Amino acid sequence: MAQLGFNVAEVEPSSGEWEPIPDGTEVELHFTEEEMKRNSKDTGDLLTLKAEVIGGEYEGRSITVRVNASHNSPVTQKIGQEEIAAICASIGIVAQDTEELLWKPFRAIVGVEEYAKKDGSTGYSNKIKKYLFEQDNAPPAEKPAPAKPAPRPAAASRPAPGAKPGAPSLPWKRSG
Repeated sequence: MAQLGFNVAEVEPSSGEWEPIPDGTEVELHFTEEEMKRNSKDTGDLLTLKAEVIGGEYEGRSITVRVNASHNSPVTQKIGQEEIAAICASIGIVAQDTEELLWKPFRAIVGVEEYAKKDGSTGYSNKIKKYLFEQDNAPPAEKPAPAKPAPRPAAASRPAPGAKPGAPSLPWKRSG
């Protein structure tokens, strides 16, 4: 038997209602759990990561990330591997093992997705919409001024017969 360590009568009961982190919110997170297993249709390997918000208004909230690390469909596999590469870039590492992703802070933009609950009502959950990289922190780089085109060399022309060298020739007096 374990002691609760607080007086239950002094705590407001939970309503069970849960509001997702608003769409487009930027948060700092780290992954706390990872698991790689075959997907339910046995067509590839699914990486499941549990991310936890660290700091700010939503501290302690978790978001589950599921990524196809390998798949029979080349397109599905490419999408999954690109997301894993984005995760690594956001953390600032080149990982060879999923455990390397744990406990390292990264920034992301959160999204909200809708799903059907078992009772038929609509539920909402958070997802990671975009992983932010170092360049997302940097101020926009100044664009260099457009290069001026190099002056074109003057067309070589021969002075018309009888014309003084260096004097402009009139088009109707030129010999062709």
